[in-house]
Amino acid sequence: MNLIDDNLIDEYARYLKVFRQYSQNTIDAYISDINEFVLYFETNGGLESFSNLNKGEVRMYLNNLYERRLSKKTIARKISSLRNFYKFYASKTDLETNPFETIEFKQGTKKLPDFLYQSEIEELFDFLEQSDDPWEKRDLTIFEFLYGSGLRVSELADLTLNQIDKSQNLLNITG
Repeated sequence: MNLIDDNLIDEYARYLKVFRQYSQNTIDAYISDINEFVLYFETNGGLESFSNLNKGEVRMYLNNLYERRLSKKTIARKISSLRNFYKFYASKTDLETNPFETIEFKQGTKKLPDFLYQSEIEELFDFLEQSDDPWEKRDLTIFEFLYGSGLRVSELADLTLNQIDKSQNLLNITG
């Protein structure tokens, strides 16, 4: 039994890439969440069609996530992935209700990101500047670029040559 057409999932992945401009890591996580949801119902039964999904089945899946002792952040992402996919699915199939809309999930407190103190950053740069190793010179360039531009590591990793405007010495970053 196939609850969702694989072509629709592929179309959703393209939508996330082209229109929402999500990173490949985010797209992979969303698609993985959708596939995990489908596998759950294919394995455990109880759902004949994604179009007939109701709040009870959503709560049953949510209960499964809790039983697996996943973090609140992971559960919130999975529900968000499914809620957004269902919106996309509904737009393609003229469904009027989204059973994920009524699911409220509190993540709790958000953890502040880790950071380096100014003295630690200076120590890192000092260490890398003293080296003649080409790999450490590369690392120095990467750290200086990240530090000076404020880019996220994922934005730097996804950087392509067509995002560089040499005539104006600019980078076109969307993220």
